[in-house]
Amino acid sequence: MNIGAQTELKLNFRKYFDLALLLAIFTHLMGFLISPSYKPIPYTPAEEEIQVIEELPEVEIPLPPVEVARPSIPIAAEFTEIEVSEEADPDETIEDTEVNVENPTAARLNYVDPGAGGDFTSFSDPPMEKRMVVPDYPELIRLAGIEGTVVARVYIDERGRVVRVVILESPAPGFNAPVKEALFKSEFYPAKQRDIAVKSQIIVPFEFNLRGH
Repeated sequence: MNIGAQTELKLNFRKYFDLALLLAIFTHLMGFLISPSYKPIPYTPAEEEIQVIEELPEVEIPLPPVEVARPSIPIAAEFTEIEVSEEADPDETIEDTEVNVENPTAARLNYVDPGAGGDFTSFSDPPMEKRMVVPDYPELIRLAGIEGTVVARVYIDERGRVVRVVILESPAPGFNAPVKEALFKSEFYPAKQRDIAVKSQIIVPFEFNLRGH
């Protein structure tokens, strides 16, 4: 574009701009007048056709046969007959029990333990100690300064004799042998079930104290 054309465009720019603006307004007005009026219609969803499904007849399906296990007939329990001890005299008086004053814990039975297994028979009168032998304090354990309580389960027969000893708790293995030896030397009055001597189990504690020995 030459310089003359540029100068003419600058001088007539305002006139061209106003003419274009009027033309645009006129075009919009004509379009508004000519275009048809629009009325909005709310949307209504089309009704779906509901298909009716015919119900099928119920058919019973037979279950497979189940074999039911017949309960077994319980076998009657076999009861062990209790032999009456001929040595037990109902009129016999109980002798005085020897009690260790220095170690009273070892000279009495803490409690009767119902236990479990075939070596135990229920009783109404618990076993009583007749003569309790106190175990010796092992010299090596005494020099080591070890002390504590040994708890043993003692099995007593119908004559009051100790037939088995099981160590339940022990502060050191060296205590076990003296405790077992002392219990096997001890004597008891047997437990009774309706004045019949029976087997029993008891718990016996032995306290090893450096100050008491």
